[in-house]
Amino acid sequence: MGSGFGKNISNWLNRDRAYPTNVLHLATECSNKNHSAAFPEELPEWFIKLFTKENDTVLDTFMGSGTTLVVANRMRRNSIGIDIVPQYYEMVKQQLKSVELYLFEPNVKYGKT
Repeated sequence: MGSGFGKNISNWLNRDRAYPTNVLHLATECSNKNHSAAFPEELPEWFIKLFTKENDTVLDTFMGSGTTLVVANRMRRNSIGIDIVPQYYEMVKQQLKSVELYLFEPNVKYGKT
């Protein structure tokens, strides 16, 4: 049956918060092929938008491929990722390096002095 909100956009206008029914309809394809349980970026994005504001901190206790951390950083949230697999940690560290540089050090061209 569902909540009655469905895909009709007028049901979502002027709402501060919206809670999902038992199913979120998202694309099932994702670009991350380096992890067996990868999911599309739209999934953590939906929940990050719902439950956080800019500069809040997102905790991902099963970091895996780092999708949640990448999305959180893109949305200007702080993020903490935890995983017991060292290879995932190294992979995510490399992914986030470019995001960190982009967020904290804008690309500036310096001329000769």
